[in-house]
Amino acid sequence: MDRMPLVALFLQSMPEEFIILALGLLLVGYKPPLTRLALVAVLSSTASYFIRALPLPFGVHTLILVSISIGLVWGVLKVSWRIAVLSVLLAVTLLALGESASIPAMIAATAMPMEQVITSTWLRILFPLPHMAVLAFLAWCCWRYKWAIVRLGSDEDEQLPHLG
Repeated sequence: MDRMPLVALFLQSMPEEFIILALGLLLVGYKPPLTRLALVAVLSSTASYFIRALPLPFGVHTLILVSISIGLVWGVLKVSWRIAVLSVLLAVTLLALGESASIPAMIAATAMPMEQVITSTWLRILFPLPHMAVLAFLAWCCWRYKWAIVRLGSDEDEQLPHLG
């Protein structure tokens, strides 16, 4: 059970959700409309805010949130299930990789225990900034240079070329 401060929802969770979903979609060759993507990020982050507060066994909230994100990407962005599933799974994987690299580095660099970071609203907002910046830069590169690792879907106007 995690009670996220409301300010962290707006300053950390929503921007992070927008960045990782954009990156996941771009990596499967889909260039999302930004206003719809913002709506998905807001809805998904808001769901996360409430679901993370529930007394669920470890990992169950993650499965629920991944399912909600897939449903929102599919329903709001009107993409195929294949695009929704693969893009969200890529997004979650890249987020986990980014967090697993940057959070321990930030803890080591600041010599702050994780408990202090979790209990401080502003540290909860600041500590993810390095991996969010890297993921945002990667998403921008995918957008700008039309990079994708796989090409799914049939709408050629919204598709990006396959890398490789």
